[in-house]
Amino acid sequence: MKRCLVVLATLIGLSIGISAQTCTTFPCVVASVSLTHQVNGLPATEIYTPPATGVFRLTAYMSVAKSQKPNALWNLQFYWTDDQTARQTSWNVGTGISNTHDATWVMQSVAGVPLRFRTTSMNGRVPYNLFIVLEQLQ
Repeated sequence: MKRCLVVLATLIGLSIGISAQTCTTFPCVVASVSLTHQVNGLPATEIYTPPATGVFRLTAYMSVAKSQKPNALWNLQFYWTDDQTARQTSWNVGTGISNTHDATWVMQSVAGVPLRFRTTSMNGRVPYNLFIVLEQLQ
């Protein structure tokens, strides 16, 4: 039964395009997400759990399809914990535009606490693409 659950969890992780690794030199990519043609919001989803406290750079690119719904927005949220408190940041992306100028965050994240992301539809669901790269800087 445990083996089935492990296989199922692995397949789910692979199906949404998330990959992760551990660094030996810095900076290095520790995780990435590649999601295309999404139409549903995603619950808080783990990107990476640092084995040691470190400094990370998260870069995200999200584009939303043109739509007959001119006020449709997607909200992209990131969650992490530094050595002081739990934190979050977010930004909105509307139909027919991509928000590339606001797409990089640098953060300290403590060991053992996952970095997560979430997407939420606002004013109507339209297709979106989402690409995230997480690098460990230190």
